[in-house]
Amino acid sequence: MTKRVICVGPNIVYMLMKIFFLVFIVALALSLVWEHLHFPLYDCSAGCSVRTLALFPSVPLLVKASVFDAFFITLLYCLISIVHQNRNWVRWWNLGDTLLILGIGFSATALLEHNALALHKWAYTTAMPIVPFLDIGLSPFVQLALLALTTYTIVEKLETFFSN
Repeated sequence: MTKRVICVGPNIVYMLMKIFFLVFIVALALSLVWEHLHFPLYDCSAGCSVRTLALFPSVPLLVKASVFDAFFITLLYCLISIVHQNRNWVRWWNLGDTLLILGIGFSATALLEHNALALHKWAYTTAMPIVPFLDIGLSPFVQLALLALTTYTIVEKLETFFSN
């Protein structure tokens, strides 16, 4: 595998924006689904103050969380692109990339969840499985890592499909 040097020009900027936009859109779609599916595991009676819509009170909070997740996953993609000096690194990713994504995803989530719980932004219902020793919910703990891996797999398939 040869590495490409990223140079700046109108065509390169367009290609970078296209792949990063694709990553963001796929991550956002997956995150919206995840957030809605695991929302019942959270107790927002004391926090989650963004509940404003009468019919769907959790929608603003879930959209905000999903946008954050999509930005995080896109930023991680950008960082790995810089490391590989290749915007299409997903076509050739390896075990090292997977371990990096898992490590960053798990670590970031653990820090974010501990912070949110300490600030009483939300709490868990009794239905939320708790990760031993970390005292955070299992669903949010695996969320960023799994969504990042799934996003990059989908992007790789789409890039391969549309490049042929």
